[in-house]
Amino acid sequence: MNKTWSNLTTLYLEDNDIGDEGAKALSSNETWTSLTGLYLSENKIGAEGTEALGQNKSWKNLTVLVLAHNNIGDEGAIGLSKNETWTNLTGLYLGENKIGDQGAIGLSMNKTWSNLNTLYLEDNSIGYEGAKALSKNETWNNLISLHLEENKIEADGEKELGARWPWHVTYV
Repeated sequence: MNKTWSNLTTLYLEDNDIGDEGAKALSSNETWTSLTGLYLSENKIGAEGTEALGQNKSWKNLTVLVLAHNNIGDEGAIGLSKNETWTNLTGLYLGENKIGDQGAIGLSMNKTWSNLNTLYLEDNSIGYEGAKALSKNETWNNLISLHLEENKIEADGEKELGARWPWHVTYV
């Protein structure tokens, strides 16, 4: 892997089947300090690779992370939520990743992503408990778009979400 692209701002590696090993290799890079967008959809990345990505300390300018259509599951979402570096993150795309309530609860505990304004969690397995936890996050005050279509939220979950973000959220 080229470790000298210090001016790299956007990396598109979608649909390349890099898996956990590829994600771990990417996460070890320390020279991409200008990286603002990382697009890794459809790469067969699991929990281990996702957790490794979340541990990268040099991507301080990252604003968009796309991990849709992978297999990160609850464990990967929890690992990613422990990230403490991406203070500029505005968009996080985690649709179709087999994330359930435990993963949503883990994500809701993140206190770093205060600039997050768009969160895609569509087509996962998030239910009432996950929706309730997401609605209790106190850091995402800039969130204006929350996508939870095709989950298991139901009416009680929608009520929790609507109480937290009544005007700015798409959650059905």
